[in-house]
Amino acid sequence: MKMNPKWTHDCNKCKYLGSMVVTGDTLDWYTCGVDFQQTVIARHGDDGPAYWSMPTGHLRTGSDVARKSDNSLVYNGMNMLADAMLKKEEV
Repeated sequence: MKMNPKWTHDCNKCKYLGSMVVTGDTLDWYTCGVDFQQTVIARHGDDGPAYWSMPTGHLRTGSDVARKSDNSLVYNGMNMLADAMLKKEEV
């Protein structure tokens, strides 16, 4: 069964990895870029700024918190989730 993103994402260079529900909200996961400049993105709404992103090289060292654009929710464990989605891409 093919997954489709829930949210509108306007970058045609991004690769859709899949979606998951986290704390009641659907996150659509993408990667963008190549090699050392690759970024992982978790979109949580249609609004342009409604996403979390981090360079893949910083996943283990960067902040592990993300806020929605309206500051209504903090996602914990984003690095772990992003790492899991990237490993799924490698399979």
